[in-house]
Amino acid sequence: MRKKKVLILFSVIIAVAAIGFSLSDWNDKTTVVDYINNGGPTNTSVTGNNFTGETDMTPVWAPASNMPAPTRYHGAGVGFSRNDTNWLYCFGGDADGSGGNSNVTSIYNATTNVWSTGAPMPTTLVFYTSATRLGTTAYIVGGIGPGGAFTSMVNEVKRYNIATNTWLSNAANYPVTVADGKAAGYQDSLIYVVGGITGGGTVATNLVHVYNANSNTWRTATPLPVTRCSGAMAISGDTIVYVAGGTGYNLGLTNTVYRGVISQSDRSSITWTTGLNFPGATSHRFDAASWGCQGIIVGPGSASGFGTSNTVYRYSPGANVWTPMPNYAQTTSASFLGTASRTGNIWRLMVASGLILQAPYSIPQANVLTDTLCPAPPSTQRCRNGLNINLLDNSTIMDSVQVALGNACVVTDVNVRIDTMIHTWDADVTFYLRKGTVGVNIVDNVGGSGDNFINTVLDNQAVTPIASGVAPFTGSFIPSNPLTPFNGQLTDGYWKLVATDSAGGDTGYLRAWCVVISYTCPVGGIQTVEIPNYYSLSQNYPNPFNPSTVIKFTMPKGDNVKLVVFDILGREVRTLVNEFRSSGVYEVNFDASALSSGVYFYRVETGDFSATKRMLLVK
Repeated sequence: MRKKKVLILFSVIIAVAAIGFSLSDWNDKTTVVDYINNGGPTNTSVTGNNFTGETDMTPVWAPASNMPAPTRYHGAGVGFSRNDTNWLYCFGGDADGSGGNSNVTSIYNATTNVWSTGAPMPTTLVFYTSATRLGTTAYIVGGIGPGGAFTSMVNEVKRYNIATNTWLSNAANYPVTVADGKAAGYQDSLIYVVGGITGGGTVATNLVHVYNANSNTWRTATPLPVTRCSGAMAISGDTIVYVAGGTGYNLGLTNTVYRGVISQSDRSSITWTTGLNFPGATSHRFDAASWGCQGIIVGPGSASGFGTSNTVYRYSPGANVWTPMPNYAQTTSASFLGTASRTGNIWRLMVASGLILQAPYSIPQANVLTDTLCPAPPSTQRCRNGLNINLLDNSTIMDSVQVALGNACVVTDVNVRIDTMIHTWDADVTFYLRKGTVGVNIVDNVGGSGDNFINTVLDNQAVTPIASGVAPFTGSFIPSNPLTPFNGQLTDGYWKLVATDSAGGDTGYLRAWCVVISYTCPVGGIQTVEIPNYYSLSQNYPNPFNPSTVIKFTMPKGDNVKLVVFDILGREVRTLVNEFRSSGVYEVNFDASALSSGVYFYRVETGDFSATKRMLLVK
């Protein structure tokens, strides 16, 4: 009897050991064929949303043309827009389930519903890679080479010119070999790469690096608070969002969300905080992309191993809210994913191919989600510019603007922009906004010994409190106290900005500020009308451009206005505006498709104002 117990115990030990060995054997396989052949579970699909919060069913999925062979998984997608046409570019990926990485550049036109093939990707051919875009250049960062060995990891950063369909010379190598790090472009020239598996191993890193396309250099940024790989990442506004992932390859999967606010004074400085947990299951093998004014959107992923799902969510990092989107038509993961927009703030999420757990191990289906996001309202703005109001030690200054909209219009939201306050010790200064009997302390002795407030926006919907900011506080911040007491007040009257210096030794002066008021009137819905009190001509955006760009100008009163484009020899090549226009802010699109590359100038003229600026067309 005793012997029998020992034998039974010994058998259990062997069984446990065998199970442990089997798990570790399939758990570190990078190709789906190796995963299945080594006992990886194949019933790991997740379907349906298990989230009971707000539901937005306005977005609509539509089937797209199937991706032509080779279909793949664990490649990288990039969305692109030009002239109201949207594309998805698909790079890399495993085409046969065994690390047979493809060199095919698959291009989907969401407007015509047609696939085409771009220039083949140069070696090293990779999967478990990440891609992003700056302008018309796509960047493909790192990855695992053919065969799927972690030791075949690369640090190459390939560059593809979308406009010319050519592969450029590689950008500067990523500082370490990396697979499944997540990349996202920011502003015009920066790329952030977050986490991943590095150095040929299987353990995740918390490294974050930022790439400057102008200098072709990488530098270290503030790391993630924890190690992560295989999660989803995108940038919304000034905030990096990293969703779920794990602590290593197929290890430590989580649903934790991290938000990183990028400093506007030092782009390598990131303030990380946790957000609301991802509402889906613990997830990896998925991607995210910007989703306009609504934040980011996250595609289907895997709850464990080489799993699949059909759940899609969007996330607002400012509101810290997850919203389920309509389920994806297929159950998959590790798909190609990208977003792009059209006129009218219409956005498209384009998803193609992806993983399945049977031969040929990837699907050909593609689908497009279309939604209209936050139609931009007009804007009510009153500004004071060209000021030089001295703020002396232990003194108070005040400046005011008048609003006279009539019709008993009522405030629904207020933002304040301190364009320029020059002061050599910010913590001495407090700012108040006042209207009638209502007053709010919007900046309360912040910034320590830092200097100045430059283009500082106080907005209740911002992410970072002004107290957590750093001088000169460029960007959007939550004010020291909410601006909501103004909601429900009448718009008309004098709005006053009050600044107080509460100490000796440092002085300053106020140069410019604005108040932005959203309102509703008895007739009509919420209105915002921007009525500037100055002329201006802004730098075109983007610049350089190909083939279109936007030119913005402001007029404080109605007048005949002419906006003309000239070539470098002074010859007029296009008249964009030549008519009477009322006071307001105007944005004019300039399409240079028919022009050759080079330097051009644009000039605006009214009866009281003229200005000229330079722009560069690069084809």
